[in-house]
Amino acid sequence: GAHTLLVTASGRLLACGLGEQGQLGAGTLESEGVFQEVAGIESIAHAAAGHWHSLAVSKKGTVYAWGSNKHLQLGVPTAGLKNPKGAATPQVVAALNDAGVKQVACGSLHSMAVTRSGEVYTWGYGKYGRLGHGDEEDQMLPTRVEALRHEKINAVFAGHDVSAAVSMAGKAWVWGYGFFFQLGQDDKKDRLVPTPLDVSYTIRHMAFGAQHAALVGHTGVCMTWGNSEYGVLGQGDSVKSIMRLPEFVREPPQMQNAKMVACGAQHTLVVTSVGDVFACGHGQHGKLAQGEDNEFDLFTPKQVKGLMGKGVSHVACGLNHSAAF
Repeated sequence: GAHTLLVTASGRLLACGLGEQGQLGAGTLESEGVFQEVAGIESIAHAAAGHWHSLAVSKKGTVYAWGSNKHLQLGVPTAGLKNPKGAATPQVVAALNDAGVKQVACGSLHSMAVTRSGEVYTWGYGKYGRLGHGDEEDQMLPTRVEALRHEKINAVFAGHDVSAAVSMAGKAWVWGYGFFFQLGQDDKKDRLVPTPLDVSYTIRHMAFGAQHAALVGHTGVCMTWGNSEYGVLGQGDSVKSIMRLPEFVREPPQMQNAKMVACGAQHTLVVTSVGDVFACGHGQHGKLAQGEDNEFDLFTPKQVKGLMGKGVSHVACGLNHSAAF
């Protein structure tokens, strides 16, 4: 989306950016150019931003949602909202109160949560099967993904209209919209239930853009697939227009030493194990951070010089912006 959430070490939640759907949680529909603290919530462990909604989970496991509810992505009964179209302050997702949630993820119009016991819940917009329940129905309340029930899931990741889960053992499943091969299944079919992603590495982290996907393995490898437009895959300028299956990002050599990846709609950021950040893809709006007069597309990941020596541990991407800390 076009807003940013930041969780501090002490568990404060800060928000800035576009606010017109209440996604900043400040009780207004105003946008904010500087970070403002989100009030009225417990100490936060993790947060996620969708296109027009936000999720957070407290250290005690309470899940909060706010922003647009047009596609039921808040996970609360619409009867309990003053305005069924959304909420400008955090709402407790009561259906998950006893689930022991540890992490949340937002797609453009859907939501995900994973519990400490390794179960996955999804809710919101169901088109293309992104909720993983075997159909395309919207879900107003968090619903357990039965296909993953015994897989001990460690983390969930959401793209615009796709979802993924990675188990404690580093195995991944993907589902949802497949037209641009972003599910890594060698075809463009949608998947209505979680489908294994066939790679020979245990997976540490995944990310999804509008039409592309990326992963980082525990050994440090970085792989990308899907639509290669604007250089988002970082596979060089002679890459095919569509990468049907996950393929290594071989250059520069630092891509063999990756620890995290993030995808915007049309750009990709990779953090290396020493905390350097590399960017590739669509160069407009300064989102690759290559300098004032440099908004060229990058087909091979290039280091973000402004972050050299900063020891970055985490990156995130919006539709057209980037963040690192």
